[in-house]
Amino acid sequence: MNGRTKQTILFSPLGWGLGHASRIIPLIHKELQNENKVIVAGDESSLSLIKSTFPGIEAFSFKSIKIKFRKGKSQLLPLAWFALRLPFVRIWEHRKLQQIIKESHVNMVISDNRYGLYSKHAFCVIITHQLRLIPPKPFGFAQKLTELLLKNWLKKFDEVWIPDYPNEKSIAGKLSGSNGLLNLKYIGILSRFTLISSTAEETNWELIGIVSGPEPQRTIFEKKITQLAQKLKVKSLILEGLPTQGDKIVQVSENVWKSGHLSDANFYNVVKNAKYVISRSGYSTVMDLLAIEKSALLVPTPGQTEQEYLAKHLAEKGLFESVPQEGLLNIEIKKLMSPVAL
Repeated sequence: MNGRTKQTILFSPLGWGLGHASRIIPLIHKELQNENKVIVAGDESSLSLIKSTFPGIEAFSFKSIKIKFRKGKSQLLPLAWFALRLPFVRIWEHRKLQQIIKESHVNMVISDNRYGLYSKHAFCVIITHQLRLIPPKPFGFAQKLTELLLKNWLKKFDEVWIPDYPNEKSIAGKLSGSNGLLNLKYIGILSRFTLISSTAEETNWELIGIVSGPEPQRTIFEKKITQLAQKLKVKSLILEGLPTQGDKIVQVSENVWKSGHLSDANFYNVVKNAKYVISRSGYSTVMDLLAIEKSALLVPTPGQTEQEYLAKHLAEKGLFESVPQEGLLNIEIKKLMSPVAL
């Protein structure tokens, strides 16, 4: 790409939670600084988050494939249904992209975990920390097959940007280890917090709960953090991960306040100054916490094998504490006082 020529760049994050959208914020910021034209295409919640940082940005709907987890621990049926639909959704995404490139004169596409967004008519990048998947039990035997399939999809992109470090500095462990493709590019961690001043304002929240992910597990997690905060009797703010509901902070009980969403600067401040943080072990949340050297108690989404692996892997590295969701209400306050990451 010729850096001296202004480009039209399309960003399109996957709509699973807000992590895929939040981690492209520093990339959008960089391209806008370079005076390139930026267009964002995605789901409503993703666009709402990005517009809160870049109010005047051009954006339009480009919905992602959705998955709805069950209330129980096993997610075999939802994952199987998702896997069956994924190849067809990938074809649909690919065809829709050709139309967008033609109509908007797009020179470059930067997508996050959207495997259909490749084209011969633009320079196409996919962002992912997963070069291999972890199939749920009892489908461990299919790991090699899924790795080959993923490798075949990724080689269609001009570049694969991996938000991690290679070798022993890796955060994602075996998920992001090289699969032999020549278009891989390790770019280090991506976090919106890298754009925030390090002089955080003082806040007086003891516990911050960061809620994210697909329903119904998102709501289940929110309820459990609320119950834990009431049990521990600590002043708590629960961030619901719902940017469309605004940033108003509302008290819901004696010790608990909630907000649908906060601006990046306010989010940074409350997390940086909190005594305790509880969150999912989604990779984007982990990168945000590492960016500000803040540890947390990680609670993986039940049945989501990637999060379960990350929580265990990062706890073994001594960066975070981890507990399964069903054990969250039994956690003691000293378990929340985990070491500062990095």
